[in-house]
Amino acid sequence: MLTEEKKYDPKMRHTENVLDDLKDGNRKVEEETRCENCGLYHIQTYHQCMIDNPPEESILKEAEGLVNGKRQWAYDTPINNNTRIGKIWGVILGTDPVPPETVGLMMCGLKIAREVHRHTRDNLVDLAGYAHVTQKCIEANEN
Repeated sequence: MLTEEKKYDPKMRHTENVLDDLKDGNRKVEEETRCENCGLYHIQTYHQCMIDNPPEESILKEAEGLVNGKRQWAYDTPINNNTRIGKIWGVILGTDPVPPETVGLMMCGLKIAREVHRHTRDNLVDLAGYAHVTQKCIEANEN
């Protein structure tokens, strides 16, 4: 177990160098990288297939990044945005405002309907994002 954080080592192979090595014809290259989950260093093996088919960010990580980053700055916090949407929907429906957590669930339903028609990665990312938004709205109302 490491007791202190490993310092930068100029001899350590970095991802850019690994990808260059793979492009130069090496079929397999190893690199020591710090694990985001445990903080320890592990040997990561890169294969040629990673150049041909680079791994995508997971759907959940992408959704989390959108909800807590880019989209929050574009649309305001999830609770504020869903509250505004709920008020507008209430006017359109001629009812009381739709609660923010219900807005989130309805947006999940919209994405499920689109996914049933035709699969796209965007549908699944947005579905995960709207589930996260719904959770944030529920938590905000509990406080």
